[in-house]
Amino acid sequence: MQAQHLRMIVDGASALTLMGDGSLRFRTSIGDAYWAPPTAYQMMGSIRIDRPVEYVLIGNLITFSVSNILPNVPLVIVATPPLPPPAPATDLHWSTYLKGPGLNDEVRDLWMDDAENIYVTGTTFGNFFPTTPGLDNQYGGFGDAFATKLNSGRGIVWSTYYGGSSFDKGTCIAANAQEEVYVAGITASPDFPICLTCTTQNLGSLSLQSSVDAFILKFTDDGQIQDFAGSFATFFGGITDEEPHDLYISPTEDHVYMVGYVDLPHLSGFPYMTSSQGGYSQPFALGTDQDGGFVLEISPNNSLLWCSNIGGLSATAGEEANALYVDDSRIYVVGSTPCSGSQVLAAPVANYLQAQGFFPRVHPGGSPFIRDNSGGTDMFIMEFDVKHKLLWSTLVGGPGQELNSELAHNDNGITKTPTGDLFVTGSTQSTLTGSSFPAFPIVTASGTGVYNQATHGGGNWDAYLMRFNAQRQLTWSTLYGGNQNDYGRAVSSRGPSDIHLVGFVVETNGQTPTFPTLPVQNQYYQAALSGSADAFLVRFRSSGVRQYASLFGGPGYEYAYAVANDAATSDIVMAGRSGSVQFPFKDIPGNSDYYYYIAASGDAFITNWITTCVGCARQASHTPSHHPPHPNPTHGLISWNFDTPYSGTVAVWSLTGQRLETVSVAGRTRVEIDLQAYPPGLYLLRREDGRVAKVLRE
Repeated sequence: MQAQHLRMIVDGASALTLMGDGSLRFRTSIGDAYWAPPTAYQMMGSIRIDRPVEYVLIGNLITFSVSNILPNVPLVIVATPPLPPPAPATDLHWSTYLKGPGLNDEVRDLWMDDAENIYVTGTTFGNFFPTTPGLDNQYGGFGDAFATKLNSGRGIVWSTYYGGSSFDKGTCIAANAQEEVYVAGITASPDFPICLTCTTQNLGSLSLQSSVDAFILKFTDDGQIQDFAGSFATFFGGITDEEPHDLYISPTEDHVYMVGYVDLPHLSGFPYMTSSQGGYSQPFALGTDQDGGFVLEISPNNSLLWCSNIGGLSATAGEEANALYVDDSRIYVVGSTPCSGSQVLAAPVANYLQAQGFFPRVHPGGSPFIRDNSGGTDMFIMEFDVKHKLLWSTLVGGPGQELNSELAHNDNGITKTPTGDLFVTGSTQSTLTGSSFPAFPIVTASGTGVYNQATHGGGNWDAYLMRFNAQRQLTWSTLYGGNQNDYGRAVSSRGPSDIHLVGFVVETNGQTPTFPTLPVQNQYYQAALSGSADAFLVRFRSSGVRQYASLFGGPGYEYAYAVANDAATSDIVMAGRSGSVQFPFKDIPGNSDYYYYIAASGDAFITNWITTCVGCARQASHTPSHHPPHPNPTHGLISWNFDTPYSGTVAVWSLTGQRLETVSVAGRTRVEIDLQAYPPGLYLLRREDGRVAKVLRE
């Protein structure tokens, strides 16, 4: 029998895919499985002679193609099932400062849209911040907020200062499908530039009401704020201080949600507003809060639809709403509170008026995670429906403090996968022993490569990452840290399986740091702390399998505050603040970079990583530059960057030699090709000068 006459079928596999390295992927109802590339050999006495072999697919049947077979000699074919999914490689694509020559610049938040544009906001001190013509290019003094949009090639589209003569800081940013940009933050400037002619309904105020007020801005897609364009700029707040922490835009409704904290909320005159849909509201009653969280919603026509106090009714300092995630059916809020929990209430809850001091705990039915305060300040998680009814609410923590530190805020600390899993990160001081309070909730998960850390790393703070399933059961919870102070600041997800955790490590005790890193071959990797503090990036599968972990920084300090990625691309973007002269810069050849070497004590940084799949698809040896097409593998759209402008065509070829389409390129350094119309498999991208790259269409 010849090798090609051998046929196999895998029961339970819904799809088979040949990968670029010769392995074979099986798509099943419980996840993907892989067979290693086959091997084949013949024995001549005691001598083994290897034969070239590869899988061949005929529909869902598996056979083999073997070359150079000796006749009348037994042939052995070895296919090795199963293998774990190949680990993605996380490569540093672009890394820059975004700053002028002033002190203490930083990016506090970022957003990435489906076109791979990046939007960032933060604070800059001093002139010469990179602004664009036609926008505000004058520094106001004592720190200005800024907003910057960068395109998919990482060039600046527009960039502007925004502030008055006192301190102003941008704390959160989001963009809608029309590339209109919302920015919120704080200002101490009485002359903060508001838009008196912009049309808003019951939203904001015309003057500074306290020593520090919140502000909300809406820019047009070209960075303007002007009347008759749907944009606005307004103060927002009461007579006490407040600060927005996170913004989110619902994917299809285009409603804007914001969370943050209010100082002395029962005295503030903060513009709380009951939802017209009878949604959640929380009167103060006997409360005498020092701090309180808030959540609000703004309509696409710039009117305030809902604004509610959230938290306990007499919180001491430490109660804030930090992070937000919104989809088309749910609103999730994460924050911190020192309050004890109420009696467990049945969902849905609208008006909450309990005895003084209790945080609302709400049971959605089934067997979800519900917990009381375990000591100190605990994290809370709240889930609302789009009519603002409270469906689930719980406290999460141990006997120590969770999130109760400026460094420990998790302002981008929650994300949701398409399968309904919630991933939440933060920081804890809770140890697992030596207290009469309940321990920090650790739930280990089984499986090869799953990361489980059940013991405190040794510093004062450890990061943590938790997974709640669609029934809000805690299915995986791990600490993440070593013997220094480790802070989990932000988490993002891509598709159903990829989770990215960022934060930073701060040296605190003089010991050799033991932060848990994990390298990937031939990719950026930093195992040891370079200075007094370094950022970190950790990549997980949603199963809890850790695939990559690296520190990131120079000899000074780095703090990573935000992370974002687009579900359709392989880009991961991390941003924050750096104080290192020898920062790990990375240039995109042929692109204009916007960084200055450090001139003072702090710089805003943006770092763009690209993940490719190690073992999924190998690039041809003649790529047009060191930038391969990405994402690869792809579900459809793919981008190919060139070092120098190219005029000519890029043709898409099948492996059977069929020319499928041709794209004309005129003096550009980037081409985008959509392979979605073609079936899964390997394709060749070929330029007229003979340069070729392989792309795997999943």
